[in-house]
Amino acid sequence: MKNKSIFILALLVCLSSSAFAAIYPPYLFDNPSYQMIHARQDKAYYMDSSSIVVKTNTTEELLIAVNEVSASFDYDRLTDIESFKAIDQVRTFWYYKPLNENKTYMTHAVIAGNDILLPPYIGEEYVYYSTDNGHSWMPFDTTVNSGPTRIRARAFKLLMQNI
Repeated sequence: MKNKSIFILALLVCLSSSAFAAIYPPYLFDNPSYQMIHARQDKAYYMDSSSIVVKTNTTEELLIAVNEVSASFDYDRLTDIESFKAIDQVRTFWYYKPLNENKTYMTHAVIAGNDILLPPYIGEEYVYYSTDNGHSWMPFDTTVNSGPTRIRARAFKLLMQNI
């Protein structure tokens, strides 16, 4: 009886912790302008490629703004399909890529009427993002495929494919 109980308990643990492959729509509302960046736990993030604005594109730097939409979904265990529930948020992300490896200092710029500081070059694979119109910047490695910045890396790659 003890062996049977242990087997049943182990089976329940395996079943409850097994990963499922939920199916999220690759495009929000089947609109190719809204490409999925990342999806997990009934939430998906989509890039609105129709909202891309190139703020600066020179030999020294690249600055692009784009809207991202987060959407909630409901998971159907029978079909493994996520059904759209609601739009949670629309946020504008700015991506800044210093291109001059000699620019190892902050620079000042006025972009769209905003006084901002642009961060330095820290390596070929690094890009910065901002969620507050360039008032603060966070770097990320575009080659990373795991961890919290993988979403930014994926978004930047999609962005570059769409400009």
